Amino acid sequence: MMAQAEKGLVRSQDGGRTWTPVGQQAELERPAEQKGRAEAIAELRRRGDTTPIPGVAPVAKFQIFQIEFQPNDARVVYLVTNKGLYKSENGGDSWCLFVFGVPKLESIWSLAFDPDNQRKIFVGTESTVIVSSDGGCSFRTFFDYEQLAAKAGR
Repeated sequence: MMAQAEKGLVRSQDGGRTWTPVGQQAELERPAEQKGRAEAIAELRRRGDTTPIPGVAPVAKFQIFQIEFQPNDARVVYLVTNKGLYKSENGGDSWCLFVFGVPKLESIWSLAFDPDNQRKIFVGTESTVIVSSDGGCSFRTFFDYEQLAAKAGR
């Protein structure tokens, strides 16, 4: 089992009797920098303005929206977070953050496994569904809402 606790992401291997932090806790908890934040702050300083800019602050706290264990292999864990999609292949000792061109924080919303192929995952984002047939090594667009809306508007 895994859960987000006050002290970060924790796991239990004894049915919840004891809990220990996962690996790379500091890396998971490190605030993410939003695209454009540094430029916006530089522009403020250039103008002599010190007013905070809404929407361009670093993420203050790591948030987990979904935890999924790969069916039939509990060592493979996916985290849908406000920073993106993470994967661990060793039960949470180490983590890899996927980078697949999602432009904003909190724009990955969900993850689901194909019931017939556990290495095939679907990731729901703000406007698309992307799919990986190889456990996340590569992704392709499965559905693009903005493309569909643009065609419907013609």
